[in-house]
Amino acid sequence: HAGEPKADLVFANLPAETATRLEERFEARLRGHGDRIELRIAEKDSSEALRVALDAGADVISATPHRVSLESIFLSTVNEADAEEDSR
Repeated sequence: HAGEPKADLVFANLPAETATRLEERFEARLRGHGDRIELRIAEKDSSEALRVALDAGADVISATPHRVSLESIFLSTVNEADAEEDSR
């Protein structure tokens, strides 16, 4: 799952049990503070997750594709190269 595109969904008024259900069902990563809950989810699952949240009465603040920055791609490539070098 690591390489598949992700989306960040931000909700208000998302019931706690719905947040837990989304987290388990879609293997999503959940972050929250106060009334705002952010869910990082596989992009392919985002429409269905939005539907579940809306049905539960949540308000959608934003839904944004998560784009990996060039810096993080560079760093992960360098780290992989270092790991390969260390394993030789």
